[in-house]
Amino acid sequence: MINEQIFRAYDIRGVADRDLPDEVVRDIGKAIGVFFGRTEAPTIALGHDPRPSSPRIKEALTRGLLEVGVRILDVDLVPTPVVYFATVEWGCEGGVSITGSHTPREFNGLKLAKGVETLGEAEIQELKSLVMGQSFPEKEAHGFIERRDAASEYLDYIATRIQMPRRLRVVVDAGNAAASEVGPRLLERIGCSVVPLFCQFDGNFPNHFPDPVKAANLRQLQEMVVRENADLGVAFDGDGDRLGVVDDHGNIVLGDFILALFACDLLSRKPGAEVIFNVTTSQAVTDEVTRCGGVPFMFKVGHSNIKSKMRETGALLAGEPSGHFYFGEDYFGYDDAVYSAARLCQLVARQDRPLSQLMQFTKRYVILPEMRVKCADERKFEVTEWMKEQLLQRGDVQKAIDIDGIRAHFTDGWALIRATNTEPALNLRFEATTRERAEAIRKDVLDLLSMQLPSIEEA
Repeated sequence: MINEQIFRAYDIRGVADRDLPDEVVRDIGKAIGVFFGRTEAPTIALGHDPRPSSPRIKEALTRGLLEVGVRILDVDLVPTPVVYFATVEWGCEGGVSITGSHTPREFNGLKLAKGVETLGEAEIQELKSLVMGQSFPEKEAHGFIERRDAASEYLDYIATRIQMPRRLRVVVDAGNAAASEVGPRLLERIGCSVVPLFCQFDGNFPNHFPDPVKAANLRQLQEMVVRENADLGVAFDGDGDRLGVVDDHGNIVLGDFILALFACDLLSRKPGAEVIFNVTTSQAVTDEVTRCGGVPFMFKVGHSNIKSKMRETGALLAGEPSGHFYFGEDYFGYDDAVYSAARLCQLVARQDRPLSQLMQFTKRYVILPEMRVKCADERKFEVTEWMKEQLLQRGDVQKAIDIDGIRAHFTDGWALIRATNTEPALNLRFEATTRERAEAIRKDVLDLLSMQLPSIEEA
């Protein structure tokens, strides 16, 4: 039996030992080969993260791909963006990264790319239909494997395009995850003095979990930045597509505000450019993009959604508070934390002020830490819709944005409730002009939510 819940909005993911047994993964491999090779045998770039379950999943997936005639370019243990890079640079029909990303260590899954695009919900559902229907035509020719060094080409490509006007001292926390080698190597190549922290592969993540959205996972990075008198610290998530940042004083800088920095830097060269961000993003980003002469555009959460909207609009920059940044100027437009770290270092090196002083605009708003509340996959959309209906009936809600969950605006702040696409959870975010008001908004929303979830437990 296949757990159909593993086919999510923009990836395939589940508990590795329960939801991704060899026979299921093998069938998924066949489906991927059929999906990417409608008329002939496709070429697919294949990489993986360091989780203990990844080699087994890779072996089973490879068997399925080979059975339907796929030419596999095996790029080994690399961050997901390196798989994306190989897919584009080598003209592959598709790319597959075996990764659990930021989910708990017992999870694993697949991220899939088609050129510069990431497969979205409709395409993931098409793969699901192929797997469930066992629609795998016989291929006359068996596929084959070629091992390629994508990481070196990736490093060469970026290092020749980023120049640093001065040397920075940077602490790099890779969390023992997929960017443990590529991350420090790139920053050293562009001229940074790198202090490595947890930059050895270990898929058990013995030091902290590689999720830079959660402040607890950045504690050691904060301490090391202060101890080393560094200019900044950067942290990568499990598969290297999300970035966390710590300033020269050891303070965490939220992804919203890093996007605002990138936006004003871009707008200094491209006035009037559009900047895309998702519904969880601080009002400060809208303010800064407008102040710097750009056009702010709010859209749905999710890397496939954001990348699709960038291609549709021709936007040169997008970002999400979770640490995804997408550069369409001089890059491919997909989310790459290692490249984003290099661009941030370049930005800071061009300034005559430290990163902490570049963040003065952030003081206008107070953003409470993101909450992820446990809610079963079967209920999370139903609960979100109920919350939307309740909030729209309130007289103090001045504006409501419902493109992804519900973002309710009050006179002095806002609240967001949405079902996550990657976990059995609800994503909640609160912001206001003062901490007291932000906490009051949070209390009101949680009191309302408790009518649907009597036991509110953070994921």
